[in-house]
Amino acid sequence: MAIALAHILDEIPAEGLSLDELTHAATRVLQELGITSGDARTSASIDVRTVRFYQTLGILPKPAYEGRCAVYSLTHVVRVVAAKQLQAEGHSLAQIQTVLPAATDDALVQALTTAQRSTSSRSSPLPQRSEPAHCELNSAPSPACIPEFESPCVAELRTFTLTTGVTLILDPRIVANAEVLVTTLAALTLSHQSRNQSTPHGGK
Repeated sequence: MAIALAHILDEIPAEGLSLDELTHAATRVLQELGITSGDARTSASIDVRTVRFYQTLGILPKPAYEGRCAVYSLTHVVRVVAAKQLQAEGHSLAQIQTVLPAATDDALVQALTTAQRSTSSRSSPLPQRSEPAHCELNSAPSPACIPEFESPCVAELRTFTLTTGVTLILDPRIVANAEVLVTTLAALTLSHQSRNQSTPHGGK
């Protein structure tokens, strides 16, 4: 029998997690929830690259820092798992970018708990901002829900922010592995900025 999500979360420290501890905890929650991906391009596991990619998109808040070490919290665990749950249900990263940052941790935990109880179905309630009533994936679109797209063949352009003032727009029908491309370009952009900042004025 699967362990209740609340019990799993109770065992995870509220704060003070390293990046490795975050990925380990989130992967355990994924396994208990039985979240898998039907898309071969989307991994069902959570690794360091996934966390950093979600941070680049604004899906995850930035970590705190103790000296030069990034420190994560239970909030990061809940949100990275919720993002994976929504991806597994077929929602685009653009949709997740819109809804997830506005949702509270309690609403996300409630949605994940409901998803765990509904293992026979892929649809589950989505987080709401304040109303107690549930919002289903297959319900009519509302401000508190991710809208359902009946025609998955109609691809929407995906927007990624590489850094301040630099935005990348991709067509998922043409660029199959957008996550890897964006991660690489973001790293190159940061490297370029660092070199420019270290170059004396007037230098080339």
